[in-house]
Amino acid sequence: MIKQLIQTETKVLSSNTVIDCGNGDVAIGMADVKGTPNVLITFSDIPQQEVGSNVKNKNVIGMPVVISFDSVESIKVLNKFVQAAMNKLKKKEEVAKRAALPHFVVKTESIMIPSSFKCTNPNAEKIMKCQQYFNENEKLDEAIDVTSTLTLTDGYVRYLVAKYNKLEKVEVVAVNGIDIKVGNQVIKFTSDDIRLSYGLGKDDETGEKKFYLSIINGGKRYEIPAEDNVEAATMVKKITNVFDAKIGIAAVSTMNFGLKERLEEAGITVAYA
Repeated sequence: MIKQLIQTETKVLSSNTVIDCGNGDVAIGMADVKGTPNVLITFSDIPQQEVGSNVKNKNVIGMPVVISFDSVESIKVLNKFVQAAMNKLKKKEEVAKRAALPHFVVKTESIMIPSSFKCTNPNAEKIMKCQQYFNENEKLDEAIDVTSTLTLTDGYVRYLVAKYNKLEKVEVVAVNGIDIKVGNQVIKFTSDDIRLSYGLGKDDETGEKKFYLSIINGGKRYEIPAEDNVEAATMVKKITNVFDAKIGIAAVSTMNFGLKERLEEAGITVAYA
């Protein structure tokens, strides 16, 4: 039996720990009630403190809500809901962390499948569940996990569902970004947001003046030699052939205007950043 009581006076229990109800401003306490089969759990208002710390001044504990438990079974009921809440919070934390990882939209055919996956027999129930989600939402339930070279590491069932439904592109999570060789450099793209610029620069080693395509991504700037804006546009096309990119021209100039024209001729959507 679970009874919920509102105390009319402040009651200090044997243990009080701060929990997070938005600002770390609630204390949870537990105490044995001598002479009875009950234990008490209370939730009380307190000034804001660090979550998980002991209440510093028990005199500031506000009016507690007391829940009285008189059997192990009654606490098991509470524990069931506490565990469910913990699992839900953990799932939300995982989703939030995953959302912060680098996401890209890539061509389905560009994903490489290791033989370790090809030799497996995917769970039919998982495939049906994934397919049902796709039928109801017209998209996969989650992104597919890949390496920086687009080798699949997790989400094989989603990949199979994507192939079955003839999806040309899928969303992937690439924890370490995506590596693409552009001109004479291998660039590690950590987001799909790319800024471009084209103009005359100086070779650091020879001092010779050359035309360069500047690619800015993830806070890094890459300078790649390109004889003209046609070659520069071809390099950018190599990137957009791998993943859908949000292309922006870094500044308005005659040379950048020419680059923008060549990119649009190549079918790449671009705007001034």
